Amino acid sequence: MRSPSHNHFWLCVSGIFLLVAGTPAGGCTAQAQAISSTPTVEIRQLHEVQQGGSGSFAVKIAPEASPIPVILRLRRFAGTGSATFEDGTIEHRLAKSEKVEVHGVVASDLAGGMALEAWIDGEGQPATSAFFDVIAAAPQPRIFWGGLDVTDTTQTVVVGQQVLLNVTLHPSLDIRSQGWTIEPQGEYVGGFVHTPTRGGPQPVTINGPTVTVYWVTPGPERKVTYHVTTSDGETALANVVFDVEGPSVLDLMVPPVQVTVRPGTAPDSFYMDFAGKGILFEAHFYLPEGLRRNYIWVQLVTRDVIRIRTGTEWLVCRPKSEPEAELSAGLDTDYPYDWRNPTRDSPPIELDPESEEVSRSFHARMYLLWGSGMPNSIAVPTGYVAWHFEGHAVRKDLLTKAWTLTNGSGGPDDPQQPFRRTRSYPSWSTVVPYSGLVDCKH
Repeated sequence: MRSPSHNHFWLCVSGIFLLVAGTPAGGCTAQAQAISSTPTVEIRQLHEVQQGGSGSFAVKIAPEASPIPVILRLRRFAGTGSATFEDGTIEHRLAKSEKVEVHGVVASDLAGGMALEAWIDGEGQPATSAFFDVIAAAPQPRIFWGGLDVTDTTQTVVVGQQVLLNVTLHPSLDIRSQGWTIEPQGEYVGGFVHTPTRGGPQPVTINGPTVTVYWVTPGPERKVTYHVTTSDGETALANVVFDVEGPSVLDLMVPPVQVTVRPGTAPDSFYMDFAGKGILFEAHFYLPEGLRRNYIWVQLVTRDVIRIRTGTEWLVCRPKSEPEAELSAGLDTDYPYDWRNPTRDSPPIELDPESEEVSRSFHARMYLLWGSGMPNSIAVPTGYVAWHFEGHAVRKDLLTKAWTLTNGSGGPDDPQQPFRRTRSYPSWSTVVPYSGLVDCKH
């Protein structure tokens, strides 16, 4: 649907220029009347200027015999349009009246965003200016990324890199709907939120002239298509293809661990824990040239239940967290859990000397993410290790308050295949701070 042309013309009265809006017969007319021997210049637009086409303008100079030349200049407001004269320049010198052509017109999104100005030698301002709009005959969408036209091109990006695409259409078009299609599905997100109390991927908003997408897995020929439909049912498409680079994990080692009961540093204190330095996670990346070896570990606690018996009474305890860690995944302490490779964990529990039995069932997932470090980028998941710590200890000597381990196990839930590759992000709705405080109930 086309909008009416906005036409203006200039009048010079006693040396003062006035902008007058109107629709003179025959098109857009701008006229300046000057004093003494200064020529009068009239510019008349002969037809509508179509996007991608050309415009014709009749320029009349009076008197014809004036010795003062007239210079036509194309004025382009920044970011709103472009055009040239027949010889490819934006300036054209006239010695007499003639018809001029303006070529290579790009649609302007500002009404009156382009102007044809007539300058007279020696004057400090134009004698006349003919503003004209560019009318889009049909939607001709172009996809821009970072200010560059990437329509019908193949771009190379890195997983987690922000890809913000936009299309700007001429305001004369009456748009019924517009949006984006991204292929293949499931290989991208609209962002990644990570706060202590909330974490997880964000959806992509695909409706409208702008889309922001982050690819989470490497792969070639990821296609993004913009589609628009006008009120009269006319449709148009624009495409861009992305080749996505990123890391692949060659291996993630998790050596076997053993649950033990050990004495603490304080007198009569004992702990139930992993032997040695705890469970170890060591990753080995393969990275394309130029990418950094960033390791982002994120651990979620999916269950942590402690049972304590004193006399005949059993208490069931959990670390301080809302909601309870066994009911939903909680972020272990902070984001990220660690930046180093390898990383470790050891879930020690102090055995209360006033108690007689203590058991603990701890389950977690250690995720490995990778980040490019580029501005506005996000970390992307590579996979996770599901692991556990199970132990049951009994106080064997009332006098020395020593403890013995009756049973215990720990390590990856699947020792044969500890690392599970995934494109799914870790998600949590609470934090498990491990401050030493627990909630206990009968």
